[in-house]
Amino acid sequence: MFRTSPFVWLICSFIGYFAAYGVVLPFLPVWLKSYHYSEETIGIVVAFSFLFRFAGSMLFSQWVKQPSALISMLRLIAWFSLGLVLAIAASSEIAWLLIALIWLFNAVFGAGIPLTDALAGNWQRQLTLDYGKARLTGSLAFIGANLLGGYVLGLFGDRSMIWLVTALLLAYGVLQMLSPNPYPQNPDHSQKVQANVSYKTILANKQILALLAVLALLQGSHAAYYAYAVLYWAELGIGVELSGWLWGVSVAAEVLVFFFAGRLLKNCSLYSLLLVTSVVAVLRWIGMGWAEHFIPFLLLQTLHGITFALCHFVTIRYITGCPSSYIAKLQALYNGVCSCLSVALFMLFAGVVYRYNPVWAFYLMAILVLPSFVLLQKLRKQQPIE
Repeated sequence: MFRTSPFVWLICSFIGYFAAYGVVLPFLPVWLKSYHYSEETIGIVVAFSFLFRFAGSMLFSQWVKQPSALISMLRLIAWFSLGLVLAIAASSEIAWLLIALIWLFNAVFGAGIPLTDALAGNWQRQLTLDYGKARLTGSLAFIGANLLGGYVLGLFGDRSMIWLVTALLLAYGVLQMLSPNPYPQNPDHSQKVQANVSYKTILANKQILALLAVLALLQGSHAAYYAYAVLYWAELGIGVELSGWLWGVSVAAEVLVFFFAGRLLKNCSLYSLLLVTSVVAVLRWIGMGWAEHFIPFLLLQTLHGITFALCHFVTIRYITGCPSSYIAKLQALYNGVCSCLSVALFMLFAGVVYRYNPVWAFYLMAILVLPSFVLLQKLRKQQPIE
C-alpha cells in the first residue's frame, strides 16, 4: 500500500466520498424517472433513503469500538457500496428489489461521513491537523461532481448516471486503500471519561427543544429541492447539464459562507442569524415556484449559502459552546432529527403535492418554515446551559 500522511488521507477520503455523493444526490431521481417510476414513488424512495442514512450511521458507529478500527470499516463501506451500486444497476426493472437495494446502499454509504469525521477528530487530538481545509476539498469535489454528472448525463443519457457512480465509487475504494502514517491511536483506558447527560435531560431544556424544532423546519424545508429540483427544471426545459451547474452554484455559495462566516458573523446572535435564515428560506422556496428560466434559478441557488450553510454554521457554533457533556448527543439529535428525519417526513408531503402540482411542492416548503418565526421567540434571550 502507498503510505501517506493523515491529512492527505482525509483529503482523498473526502474527495472520493463527495464525488460519488455529488452525483447520487441530485441525479438519482432523474435515473429513476428514466425507468418510468412515478414522482410519488421517487419521493418515497428518496425520503426513506434519508432515514436509512441515519440508521446506517448509527449502526456502523456502534460497531466500531476503537479508533484503530475506523479505517478498516471505511474501506469495507467503500467496497460494499460499490457492490450495491452494481446490484442496483442489475435490478432496475425489478421495483421491489431496486428500492430495497437503494435503501441498503444509503444505510451503508451514509455511514461514511460520520465515521470519517470521527477519524478526523481522533487524529486532531493525536497530532496537528487542519480538519477544515480537508473537509473543504470534499465540498469542492461535490461541486465538480455536480458539473460532471450534468455533463455526462447530457452526453450519454439519464441512465448513464449509475455507471458514473460506479466509476466514482471504484475510485473512492482505491483511495481508501492508501495507508496513513500514523494510524489513529486507541484512547488510554486509564483516562477518566466524563459522564454524558441523558437525552431526556437535554430535551427537558425548552430553549434547546425550540432550537431543534426550528432547525428541523429549516433543514426539512430542503426536501422538495433534494428530491425534485432536477425533475422540475427538466419540465421547464432546463437540461441535466445546466442542472449540474445549478447544484454546483448552490454548493459554491455554501463553501463561501463556511469560509467567511466565522470572521464576519462572530458577534451575531443565534436568534438574529436563524431569523435571517427563516426569512430567506421562505423567499427561496416561493421563488422556486415562481421562477421559470435558468438565470432566476441561478440567483435563487446562491441562497443555499443562507438556507443551508448559515443554518449549519450557527448550529455547530451553538453546539460547540455547550458543556462538553452535551455535545455528542446534541450533534446526534441535530444530524438525526433535523437533517434526516425532518427531511424524510417533508419529502413524503412534497411527493404527494408534487404529483398534482410541482409548483405547490415548493410553496408547501415555504409554508412549513413559517412556524419557525413563532418558535424563534423562545431564543431571543439565550440562556446559558449549566
